[in-house]
Amino acid sequence: MQAIYEQCVKTNVKTKIMPMIEDLLTGKVEVSQFREVEVEDLLGRDPVELDIDSISEYITGYTVLIARARVSIGSEIY
Repeated sequence: MQAIYEQCVKTNVKTKIMPMIEDLLTGKVEVSQFREVEVEDLLGRDPVELDIDSISEYITGYTVLIARARVSIGSEIY
């Protein structure tokens, strides 16, 4: 899914996540329930929940270098 999404972004194509075909056919969901692609959709795993307060406490006062931050990490720090 990530490779497809990256190609769509290059061409400025609007992308949406579609419900399962079975759910559309059986009426469990409607076409209006298409949604925007989110970072979590591209991870291929459950997102990691961080304890931001503890991390902030630990690194406050230090300079932090984040090298090679791409995709999910890079999008979160901008």
